[in-house]
Amino acid sequence: MAMPNFPSCIVRPYSVTGVGEQRQHLIPTLIRSCFEGEPMEFVPDATHDYIDVEDVVTGLMILSKIEARGIYEFGNRIAISNEEVRRLVEDVTGRKANIVSVGKLREYDNQDWCCKTPNDYWQPTKSLRQSIIEMVEQYKNDVR
Repeated sequence: MAMPNFPSCIVRPYSVTGVGEQRQHLIPTLIRSCFEGEPMEFVPDATHDYIDVEDVVTGLMILSKIEARGIYEFGNRIAISNEEVRRLVEDVTGRKANIVSVGKLREYDNQDWCCKTPNDYWQPTKSLRQSIIEMVEQYKNDVR
């Protein structure tokens, strides 16, 4: 059976973060570690290209509106190390995370996990710091 001819595209978001992120991911774990002292294994050198979930949704809406076809990468095109993320979370919370540095937790972590393709239709607007601020506020609201 032939596929119907309709506009479609493939979207490859990088490391999606923001309010509602899965509890076991790096940033939510760092936030808990800062507030609750929860110990965590930590790989300082792994890098990710973080993009806020709200920016992903905005990008999807734009691609849908223009009936885009093709493959699109959603990222900030900036590789940020876990160490940089830890410092941001500690700065926003005003507390230190309880980390134990380890060499590697996942085989697929690497130094080159970053969007390389510019997107002509859309650019993310929310910084990682702003995402973390919002996530910390949500965490505080949830524990009240």
